Amino acid sequence: MSIHDLFFRKASKLFYNCLVFFPTFAACQTQTPKKLDPSEFSANIALMFGGLLKIFHIGETESSRIGRLGENAAAKFLRRNLKMKIAERNYRNGRDEIDIIAYDGDALVFIEVKTRSVRAVVDGYFAAVSQKKLAALKRCARGYMRRLKDKPDTWRFDAVDVRHDGKGNIVSVAHFPNVG
Repeated sequence: MSIHDLFFRKASKLFYNCLVFFPTFAACQTQTPKKLDPSEFSANIALMFGGLLKIFHIGETESSRIGRLGENAAAKFLRRNLKMKIAERNYRNGRDEIDIIAYDGDALVFIEVKTRSVRAVVDGYFAAVSQKKLAALKRCARGYMRRLKDKPDTWRFDAVDVRHDGKGNIVSVAHFPNVG
């Protein structure tokens, strides 16, 4: 049994005991206390721990870590240098995702971030926004726009190319407006 399994078992038993002995916790979502189903409880605990693992970046691959650092650098660049206001990050609509959604004045901007090594031959703009990726960005953007009460008059797709030195240190950030 791995340390993660042991931790999960101990933590879920602790939470289950807390909910059983303190019924007010079990009634948080409903007005009437209900008997806890152990299988439902363990599924909820698994979701909770999955969320915690994401928050603390536990089990994150090296490429995911570098991608996250690149997205953070891109967001910082857009805010500070281009004075964009970040509306949302990592927006998902089905299986599609947009890295950053921001406002550039009144224009809504959907931004794809590509983090690459300084040794990469092709710029991030060309690698990040293929026709297939652009179609996915457009599907996701339509989903986002459906949520909005006040739809903007103008919107566009941009790309941001973030270069790193291979050790995770950001070397440069380049912005490519109107890529699609």
